[in-house]
Amino acid sequence: MIKSKSTEGKGPAVPGFDATECLRIHNEFMKQPAQLSDAQVREIEERCGSDLERVWRRMALLSLSKSAAELKERFACNRPSAQVAAQLAAVSEEMAGRLRALSDLLHTASTRLWMVLCVREDASELLSAAEAAAEERAWPELAGPP
Repeated sequence: MIKSKSTEGKGPAVPGFDATECLRIHNEFMKQPAQLSDAQVREIEERCGSDLERVWRRMALLSLSKSAAELKERFACNRPSAQVAAQLAAVSEEMAGRLRALSDLLHTASTRLWMVLCVREDASELLSAAEAAAEERAWPELAGPP
C-alpha cells in the first residue's frame, strides 16, 4: 500500500508526494497498454545480439585502444583502409544511437516494473535487495520468459 511520509517504516514513501497523489499516479499508470509487441522485443534482441554487430562493436572499441598516430597510420594510408575507417565511424554512430534508444527502453521498463510494485508494503525491501544484487551482478537464473 502506498504510504505518505508520515507513515515512514510502514511502507514506501515517495518524497514530494502524498499518498493520495501517489495512488492517483499509480491508477493512471495502470491504464497504460503494453509498450512493445512480442515481435518488437524479438527484433530488438536479435539486432542487439547479432554476431555481426558484436564484431563491429569490438572493432570500434578496439579503435579506442590505439593512439591517434596509430589510427592515422592504419587507416589514412590508402583508400581501402580509409573506407573501412569511414564505415566503422558510421556504424559506430548508428550503433550508439540504437544503444541510447535501448537504454531509454530499459529505463522505461524499470519505471513500469517499480510502478507495479510500489503499492506493496515490502516495496522498499524489494528495491533494496534487488539494487544490491544488481550492483554485484548477482542476477538470479530465470526459469523462462516472464
